[in-house]
Amino acid sequence: MKPLYTAEASTTGAGRNGGHGETSDGKVKVDFSMPKELGGAGGAGTNPEQLVALGYSACFESALHFVAGQKKVELRDVKVTCRVNIGRSSTPNCQACQARTPQRLWQRRMRFALTPTHSGKAPP
Repeated sequence: MKPLYTAEASTTGAGRNGGHGETSDGKVKVDFSMPKELGGAGGAGTNPEQLVALGYSACFESALHFVAGQKKVELRDVKVTCRVNIGRSSTPNCQACQARTPQRLWQRRMRFALTPTHSGKAPP
């Protein structure tokens, strides 16, 4: 692969359990807190799963707009939600991570963007 862009970030402290993360350009600075559901204290900080969900939803929405633009279709009021789950894997002593977008949204938007059949307005 020939990289077009590289994002770089570092985490210090206790990682997801009270650490601090920051991108190399300083645009993103976050404090981490372990969610109570994973045995942590909770707290005001974010966690890696939230950051993955945010990044995935932003990329997916950009893809919707790109395809719509290629097809000369206007998309308005688009909201892409991503859910990131973390849990036990079926492999002993391993965890698994899963990212999902609600299928109904993207199927409807992508089907419309790929095969516009009316005035160029996105369905509600």
